[in-house]
Amino acid sequence: MDFFDTVLVPGLIAKQALNYTNAACLALWIADYFDMLPLEISCVWNQKLSKVNILYFILKYFPAVHIPSFFLYSFLTSIPPHACKPIFILNTIFVPVIISCAQAVLFLRIHILGQSKRLTIYLIAHYVISIIAIFTLSIVFYTELRVLEFLPHEFFGCGNLIANGDYTSGVYGIVLFNELVMAILNLVLSYRKYVASRSTPLMRIFRRDGTGYFIALAVVSTINILVNRLHPDPQYSFLLAVVQYALHPIFTTRMILHLRQVAMSGGSTNQSISQNLPGRAKTANIRLSALKPKDIVYT
Repeated sequence: MDFFDTVLVPGLIAKQALNYTNAACLALWIADYFDMLPLEISCVWNQKLSKVNILYFILKYFPAVHIPSFFLYSFLTSIPPHACKPIFILNTIFVPVIISCAQAVLFLRIHILGQSKRLTIYLIAHYVISIIAIFTLSIVFYTELRVLEFLPHEFFGCGNLIANGDYTSGVYGIVLFNELVMAILNLVLSYRKYVASRSTPLMRIFRRDGTGYFIALAVVSTINILVNRLHPDPQYSFLLAVVQYALHPIFTTRMILHLRQVAMSGGSTNQSISQNLPGRAKTANIRLSALKPKDIVYT
């Protein structure tokens, strides 16, 4: 009876919570897909293929295949015990890859806003160091995966596989630091460059898709750190990891679509900038007196 009350029931509740979270992330992706589909058709599908287009399709559609695999991994109890660790590593190794790609676009956004050689050098150094640190912590994390033997495999499947939460907290901390730095830079640069153009479509995108998205991701990172560090049950370590994984590509792809939408609409009447956005065969005109024609270029 003690095992049932103290181990089995709490463990199954944690497993159910993780299943619900994974299912919610898939529902979030589906909702975002249909919400942005009309804009995607006009801004991506009908345009020439480019490097950013390829990155867009990876960020947009890879999670659609990947997120269900998290749900199946957590839900199924028929996976052989010896296969749990290899499948877990193979399944989760793409998480830092997708987050790194999404953050690369966000770093590029700050580069475009700043148009400064010193800032560009800093952004490259910051990004490279943070990505190396993330992958280093991820590799160490994988080496310390272990099975909670007291959780019966017939009930928990591969859900009894855990690792040292300090490494995942470190990854969340790096991502959080990146998001906070980018949010501050976005606020400062957008205010300095576009203080006279607050009502323009481009400026609204800088505020909403820039600062707003950065802050949202920072909040999720903070919650992940708190859950990972403070919750006494190690089975809750991955509860919100998929949420963060899902939000990064969603926010990044929405930002790309919104920028293209402004480019294709021609911006507002008091803006002046010539811009070649990704996937466009011709140069679209967005007018913004604070920038030069070369300031915002996607290829």
